[in-house]
Amino acid sequence: MAVGKNKPLMKGGKKGAKKKVVDPFYKKRLIMIEAHVDVKTIDGYLLRLFCVGLTNKHKNQIQKTSHAQHQQVRQIRKKMMEIMTCEVQKNDSKEVVTKLIPDSTGKDKEKACQSIYSLHEVFVIKENAEEAQV
Repeated sequence: MAVGKNKPLMKGGKKGAKKKVVDPFYKKRLIMIEAHVDVKTIDGYLLRLFCVGLTNKHKNQIQKTSHAQHQQVRQIRKKMMEIMTCEVQKNDSKEVVTKLIPDSTGKDKEKACQSIYSLHEVFVIKENAEEAQV
């Protein structure tokens, strides 16, 4: 694997082999759940937030894989979107950024989705800000 400042993670080193870009969030035997939402803050900024979470093994689980069913993934995604919209709509842009830096919202999402399927490593990976048009 070649890792550098401007090099993406690559897999496959044989001559003539097709090079494949590796996702840094990819983990074997887990499901990666992604959600995004567009929300307006109090001070008029339009934020687009992207969130990622990984499924987690249950306690005393023998099975190697921990795959959530499709309906569970949809419910988790919906719950993540609800939490992100509530957090952003109540605050202005400065407060939202201060909440996102220590990633306290990730813990809230983990706790809220615990009843559906256990999650870990829930992050807001990206935030795009635009000034709302009046």
